[in-house]
Amino acid sequence: MADDRPLRVPNFKVEVDGKEISGEIRSTVQGVAFEEEINTASMFIIRLSTANLEKGSWRYLDLADFKLGSEVKLYMGMDKVEPMITGEVTSLEPSFGKEQSIIEVRGFDRLHRLRFGRKKRTFAGAKDSDIASTLAGDWGLSADAEDTGTVYPSIYQNNLNDFEFLLERAKRIRYEVMVDDKKLLFRKARENDAVSLTLEYRVDIDEFSCKLSTRYDANEVVVQGWDFMKKEAISAKAKEGNEVSKMSADETGTAMAKSAFGSSSSAVSAVIGEYLVDVSDAEKLAIARYNAQLVGFVTGEGKCQGIPGLRAGKNIDIKGLGKFSGTYYVTSTTHTIGSHGYDTSFKVRRVGV
Repeated sequence: MADDRPLRVPNFKVEVDGKEISGEIRSTVQGVAFEEEINTASMFIIRLSTANLEKGSWRYLDLADFKLGSEVKLYMGMDKVEPMITGEVTSLEPSFGKEQSIIEVRGFDRLHRLRFGRKKRTFAGAKDSDIASTLAGDWGLSADAEDTGTVYPSIYQNNLNDFEFLLERAKRIRYEVMVDDKKLLFRKARENDAVSLTLEYRVDIDEFSCKLSTRYDANEVVVQGWDFMKKEAISAKAKEGNEVSKMSADETGTAMAKSAFGSSSSAVSAVIGEYLVDVSDAEKLAIARYNAQLVGFVTGEGKCQGIPGLRAGKNIDIKGLGKFSGTYYVTSTTHTIGSHGYDTSFKVRRVGV
């Protein structure tokens, strides 16, 4: 099939500590890459040739142009560039080969800072969103934390680094953690958002594979705990009908499993012993657990010509896949510019078909 897409030129820009790299340094760049995944620090990679044949010496090994802690801004695109990541250099990896010697400059966005050290401490009278804001401030970041509502008398951070602790709290209520430049984002999963891109197989997407698999998780989640103030049990359940979003699917994984396997798929998952404040807290947790089970019913991955706007945490609409066409949530992307051009690889998920 002929490729009728207009010819565009891969392009990138790199800034180090607020200044764009010189033309001389840019000429030694062999490739750049950006990788991101939900609830993980995003990463950049810059590959540079280290051999200076004119001077008979090595470039970049003096750590003058790139050094640990340097702020790096990477932009990528076709013709025009878009900002991809603001991060910090965390490793420098020279390698010396027979035909070529290079150095890889690697780094992460500022979410990586939360991995330093382990702590034991208690947060009293706080919401999870309050904790996110506190942790952001501890590491020199601002916070955009969606209100989580429930105030807990005390929450204990037990020998975890701040990233592990915040992710533990986020997963409990199906929130996501990420960083945009110097701002920590703590937010609900975005499967219910509007579609940001529409892509079509063989027009925009070169390769795509997906998997629909039986979910052995229960089709009903019951959360049980104890109210220490009222001295009474707390219970809440979530089931079919409590989906946050069906993502344009005709049937969810739960409904398809019930249709295919009947009563044998009608199990109940009980979450017992949770620290709960009230019934509202239990309901929130039950709905979060139920929806966490749904989102992996269909998973997929694809590859296309570079699209800088194809990013994790966004919904896309994929066409040309028959029954598998529809809305997908992007969970990770990898953007690569090199001798081959500019490619974007991505992984997605949805709740049904």
